[in-house]
Amino acid sequence: ANRLNSDFCLFVGSQHNPNIEAVKQIREWLNSANPISGKFTGKFVIVGGCWEGEEEGNFISLGKVSDRLLSYLYQHAVLVVSPLSSGTGMSVKIIEAMAYGKVILGTSVGFRGYPVESGVHCVVCDNLDEYPEKIGHLLQQSEVLNRIGQQAKEFAQGYDYHLLYKTYLDLIL
Repeated sequence: ANRLNSDFCLFVGSQHNPNIEAVKQIREWLNSANPISGKFTGKFVIVGGCWEGEEEGNFISLGKVSDRLLSYLYQHAVLVVSPLSSGTGMSVKIIEAMAYGKVILGTSVGFRGYPVESGVHCVVCDNLDEYPEKIGHLLQQSEVLNRIGQQAKEFAQGYDYHLLYKTYLDLIL
């Protein structure tokens, strides 16, 4: 936790190819000629089997962590990112982050299956090249983050997985 004494964005993912690609994208943002815009000088923290433990500059990967540490990270992250360009099924980490009242900046693929509205429950952006600027912009708007975070939490609390699976049942039956 002492390495995380500054603001940080969080990505959580299992050892699944779309998650590994997302981490590569985050590293690309951090290593690009146009780093994260604005006043964000924090770190990107990566958790889960998607990347081995590593620390380089503003990039910290912790690998798999305990539920207690994951809870701490969710509580203290300033933003959760989900820059997924592919994938299927529903992402549990999306609802998990929303339950903590966190704003998630993610692609429509990342939010697949969830009836969320960009600017209300989350921020959806499918152009990964725009993320550095969007992150910098979002982090300078604490009122917006608080409002979206609260609405994300309410969404997660009222979420009923039966609604999502009904679509699949209708297709099967």
